[in-house]
Amino acid sequence: TSLTAVAAMGAAGGLVSGSLPMAGFSVAVVCASLVPFAAPRIMPWRPLVRVLAPNADITPERLEVASYVPKGLLLQVYAVSLVGWLLTYGIVYASCRAVGAEISLAYVLAVAPLASLARLIPISAGGIGLGEVTMTVLFTRTGVPESLAATATLLAMVGLVLLPGAAGLILLAAGRSHPRSATETSD
Repeated sequence: TSLTAVAAMGAAGGLVSGSLPMAGFSVAVVCASLVPFAAPRIMPWRPLVRVLAPNADITPERLEVASYVPKGLLLQVYAVSLVGWLLTYGIVYASCRAVGAEISLAYVLAVAPLASLARLIPISAGGIGLGEVTMTVLFTRTGVPESLAATATLLAMVGLVLLPGAAGLILLAAGRSHPRSATETSD
């Protein structure tokens, strides 16, 4: 569902930024990501299971039951995903503003999904990948100096990856330092 939400925003972003190939790719990703929910019977489940779980004993009936998601629940999950991505792109916009990059919120909302989709291609050097390069290039298209665009992109990466990771490590360490009692674990 996250892939669908990002791809839908990427399609709109591709059109707004004039990148028709990215818009077309994004539309294709939206369509492909909807197939398991909209038409589960046409999914190539058997080859997928052979690749993902080669020794699993999965019948077509089990797959049909496992792939069913009530429409109301699916819409709620899509809504949460969309809100989450909007918050994510809000952090990207805040990073741009923090370094003085004059980029509008509308432009960030239009192009950030393109960078998120670019991250699907697993190419990186020291953690800096195609998504960061794409975002930097798209920011420079608005006239922002390359160094400022790169700084905004790296600051966004810190805000979206490193800080939450550090917070998670602190929470994990705090949870381990306070073991649960036997009565708490039996509930």
